[in-house]
Amino acid sequence: MPQTVPVALNREEQNSLLRVPERNTVMGLRDLIIMNLILNYGLRLYELRSLRWDNLDLHANMIYIPKSKGSFGRKLQLRLADYKLLNTWKDTQNQYFSTSYVITTLSGNVISGSYIESILQRYSQKAGISKRLTPHILRHVFAVDSYKKTGDLDKVQELLGHRFRSTTEEYLKIVDTRVSPSKLKWLKI
Repeated sequence: MPQTVPVALNREEQNSLLRVPERNTVMGLRDLIIMNLILNYGLRLYELRSLRWDNLDLHANMIYIPKSKGSFGRKLQLRLADYKLLNTWKDTQNQYFSTSYVITTLSGNVISGSYIESILQRYSQKAGISKRLTPHILRHVFAVDSYKKTGDLDKVQELLGHRFRSTTEEYLKIVDTRVSPSKLKWLKI
């Protein structure tokens, strides 16, 4: 059976998706954080679901992703906007319940993977995106965007926490990795 090429999500579609959640609601804020953590940092679904507040150093603006089966642990620099969202979310969680997990239900329980997938589907429909979106597809989008920015396959491998370069190459099937970085900025996906 031939493998399918991952779905590409261009910058306009990403922005449309991120505009849909209502930031002034508890669920909207949480859902925006879910999408940002995958699109901006390439978190795997299980990394997202198991992310704890002690994996974040909000003073140093760092996310620490522990080593797990099949991946290396890694440190990722938080963007200022995500730092602010996470601080707001932590304060919001503290108003309602106590939890060590970052991504939770409104009652403080760890959120299920299928629920995260349904969140992405709901927001993609609201954003007018006809492509099927899953956390894994958004991780591919992160990989492609990172490669387009850096042109450095080794850096993308490090960001994704892949053990093998070949795994990272699979993520980049929709980008010709032989194209020079200077030409990548003109490549529209």
